[in-house]
Amino acid sequence: MDQVAFTSADLAAILTRQGQQAQWMRTSIEEQDQKVLEFLDKKWPEIDALANASLAKDKKDGDNTKWLEYQVKRMDYQLAMKNNQNEKDQRRLKTAKRSHEVRLKKILFAQRKSEQLKNAQQKLEAEAAPANEAGAEEQLDSMKREVTLLEEELASPTSDRTAKDVAFDKETIRHHKEKITKLQKAFQAKRLAETRNHPIARSILPPPLLKTLPRPFSTDIEIKWADLLDPEYAQGKWPSAVVHDVLPLRAQKESVQFLSAEEYAATIEGEVIGMVNELERNAAGELEPLEPEEKTGISKYLPTLKNPFKRAEA
Repeated sequence: MDQVAFTSADLAAILTRQGQQAQWMRTSIEEQDQKVLEFLDKKWPEIDALANASLAKDKKDGDNTKWLEYQVKRMDYQLAMKNNQNEKDQRRLKTAKRSHEVRLKKILFAQRKSEQLKNAQQKLEAEAAPANEAGAEEQLDSMKREVTLLEEELASPTSDRTAKDVAFDKETIRHHKEKITKLQKAFQAKRLAETRNHPIARSILPPPLLKTLPRPFSTDIEIKWADLLDPEYAQGKWPSAVVHDVLPLRAQKESVQFLSAEEYAATIEGEVIGMVNELERNAAGELEPLEPEEKTGISKYLPTLKNPFKRAEA
């Protein structure tokens, strides 16, 4: 019953299984992202085409919202006519009405979504303007490096730097961080505009593609062992990302200075003598006694207990 060997083997098997699950989770997310892009690339052109057709001057009757609204009212009127009350005419008119309503709903949805996407894209493109300037990426990297160097220098200042130099560096860091934040937001807006990965663009996704999949956990794990020979029981079974290290328990134990029997006895004797002396001082009244508090309420009816260690005065 070597529990160390069993523990090492079980831990290696569990981490291997978790690594496989993490890979499966990453693959699922990548497949969903690809399906989302394919759906958006297909659906948005259809929505734009339908919205543009309904706004064209030479639009057809089937793309004209006013014509469709008129047809829906016309079907309601015909449904109420006496000579159309038989089952066949009622079914025919209801089918035609439902067809016009569905077409009208699709066009209105396309017009609304197309306008929302247009406004969102224009807003993102305006925010992304600084990122589209020449040398924006190089400028961002340069400011990040300069801020890092200045912060390191402020953390370990040299004696030849004056208060004015330090204040100038702090102001430079503040100014650079403001520009870095602005540029980072610009690059983020640029990515959102190019990929259409923002709420308005994704609002047309069906529910299955809107589902948020669990994020895969990291398999970069560090295990610390009291004995580095223990993981050898599962040699060849550990995932490649797992790192093995020594638990500093043994080093901590070795750093403790143990007492000999004579030193331990002397320490205990010194502590006992100190406690006895303290008790004797208390009994002799050498410590200033506390003033008795005036009893109030029900406590004034309770008897006062005498201190058995207090010596009676002569």
